Amino acid sequence: MINIAGTFHVQIGAFSCPNEAKTLANKLVQQGFDSSNPTPVQRNGHSFWTVRVGSYPNIRQARSVHSSLVDQHPDVKIKAVLK
Repeated sequence: MINIAGTFHVQIGAFSCPNEAKTLANKLVQQGFDSSNPTPVQRNGHSFWTVRVGSYPNIRQARSVHSSLVDQHPDVKIKAVLK
């Protein structure tokens, strides 16, 4: 197995409406996740707000969270901040 050094987040979704992103973030907090505030992102001249949970020290922990969310949120992704 490849060992990747970095921090991992699980991105649940990206929304064009900030209120939708905030609603999802609040639901995740109610479910016990440490959801971050929606983060604005610019892509091709469009604004999106991403909703992520966690700051995991390894891919294994991020995959575990990913697995617990994928049934409810099929577009869930793991994002890495590499060192």
